[in-house]
Amino acid sequence: QRADVGLRTVFRHFDDMETLYREINVDLEAISMPALKMRLQSPTWEDRLMESIALRAQLFEKLMPYYVSACVHRHHSKFIEEQHARDVKAQRAVLEKILAVKLLDRCWQIEALDLLLSIDSWVRLRREQGLTPERAIEVMRGSARACLGATTMESKAPKD
Repeated sequence: QRADVGLRTVFRHFDDMETLYREINVDLEAISMPALKMRLQSPTWEDRLMESIALRAQLFEKLMPYYVSACVHRHHSKFIEEQHARDVKAQRAVLEKILAVKLLDRCWQIEALDLLLSIDSWVRLRREQGLTPERAIEVMRGSARACLGATTMESKAPKD
């Protein structure tokens, strides 16, 4: 509507919605790839995790309108559903690469961090909770630190 392009015009270029979604995804990957390939510069894994949160936030902020729209259409589109699964898996892989090897066997912390640092969390913080990008980053970082602090506390707790 904003582009003042009618549906007939759109579908002269695309045979169906799945083809249109695939084309949109090409543009989204062009936005995402530089961020995913960026090398983290911080010396420790904890600092790299905090650095990665800022990078995720920049990427999520750019992708948020597309993500919200994709969520609406996901149940109608096999392509969007499969792409979402690939994106979740890729975000998890980046997280696991950052985390220290000693944390990878602590299942609940990995699962919690995967959730806390997801685009779903970002969308909720920004849209439903109305936080600024800066405040949302603070919340994500604080949540990650709290989760990691629980890891440290757990390792010091006496065994039964």
